[in-house]
Amino acid sequence: MEWYYTEGGSQKGPVSETEIVTLFQNGALGASALVWREGMQDWISVEKSELSIYLHRPSAGGHGQSVPPPGASLEENPYAAPVSDPLPRAGAVDPTHSIYPYRSPKVLAGIVTAALALLSIVLIGLSAFIVMNPELMSDGVFETDEEAADLLLIGLLGIAYLLVFSVCVVFWCIWTNRCAKNIRALGANPSFLEFTPGWAVGWYFIPIAFWWKPYQAHREIWLASDSPGQPAVGSVPSLVGIWWAAWVVMNIFSNVSSRIDDADIQVPITIVDLALTLIAAGCAVAVCLKLTKLQDQRAREAGVLPS
Repeated sequence: MEWYYTEGGSQKGPVSETEIVTLFQNGALGASALVWREGMQDWISVEKSELSIYLHRPSAGGHGQSVPPPGASLEENPYAAPVSDPLPRAGAVDPTHSIYPYRSPKVLAGIVTAALALLSIVLIGLSAFIVMNPELMSDGVFETDEEAADLLLIGLLGIAYLLVFSVCVVFWCIWTNRCAKNIRALGANPSFLEFTPGWAVGWYFIPIAFWWKPYQAHREIWLASDSPGQPAVGSVPSLVGIWWAAWVVMNIFSNVSSRIDDADIQVPITIVDLALTLIAAGCAVAVCLKLTKLQDQRAREAGVLPS
């Protein structure tokens, strides 16, 4: 039987029963260290696990813990205390384990998708108008009523873009927070999670840190959604990295281009900005839908969500 254990705040393993008991004997692990094996509902301390039978048993030399012979298992140990309650079956998830009940993020994902689609439409309209009338963006001075009307339309489209963008931000944050809560409802041990549901969203609004912290939070959410029992193990799809790279490049380009007033390069800047934004929005939708589908799938497998 293979075991996992914690050391220095990180997950280690798998190791055999003999190896992990040797760690107790050598003083590398204490009674309060957290351990987990397949079939256990959650990580628990050694003193509360079936390994506790070795904590106070004298070795052949009269001190320390004795190490079981190679190949021996805890179940075969004749001196082990009987287990009063059967261990949960492998993969079982208790919905009452977390303070956060599982709630499907499907509706939120639908709202995010619709909002990003609307944002893309508004941006395409705004960009098309700027490309056809680049002179209106040079100095803001107009001489005819037609130019004034065109400038007003650009202003209205800009306001519409900001409003829809705000809706996207709000519901993306709500969706992210829900997904972060769901991984705990699925059985991921908070002790092995770096980001709380609040900070999974909060890092978006912290200067400088928002360039990488939200990505780390989403990476953790994805890993814990895929494997709640081992949230630090595995890898995320390349789509997540592509989405974040597109978002970073889009923001950098937008910040730089907003400071350029040269009418001669206004058209290519607008086209590139539009392309980057559409790519970032498309990747965001794909990440949102795929992660939502993954969480609902794991919830159905665990019996938390009806099939």
